Amino acid sequence: MVERKKKPLFIRKDGNKQVKLGRGRRKDKKKWVWPRGRHNKFREKRKGHRKNPSIGYSQAREIRGTIGGLRPVLVNNIRELERVDKQKELAVFASVGMRNKIEMARKAQELGIKTNLNLRKFLKKVGKRAEWETKSAKATKPVEEGKKDNKDKENKEKSEEKKK
Repeated sequence: MVERKKKPLFIRKDGNKQVKLGRGRRKDKKKWVWPRGRHNKFREKRKGHRKNPSIGYSQAREIRGTIGGLRPVLVNNIRELERVDKQKELAVFASVGMRNKIEMARKAQELGIKTNLNLRKFLKKVGKRAEWETKSAKATKPVEEGKKDNKDKENKEKSEEKKK
């Protein structure tokens, strides 16, 4: 298998100086913008300045677009999950509801398929949430039967007495 080449982080001119241009920002916010200045040393590729992106930094065709050597595949349901080749593909769960996501996570763990989620952590978190919901449901007091009806009758009687 071909290994990934290291490449520099391409951030725009003065990205290391200003927060809005890249310093201390999330990785996806550090957007590359080609320098266009007339006397810009960065654009002129002068020594001592950052590298500009070029075709030579691209990855090998076999691993381009892969995550850890696995090709990501969007999965919408359990049937599609069962078709995933666990040696070559990585299951990426689509935006499905929580119930389906839990079922798909359990099935993926059972089949040994790698996913975009940390399955053990996700299922543990869901289990804790379910326990918490059951505890909170038990903690709320159930309304006694007839209690509300009695209050309504008392209120009606009081209003009738006031009318008299």
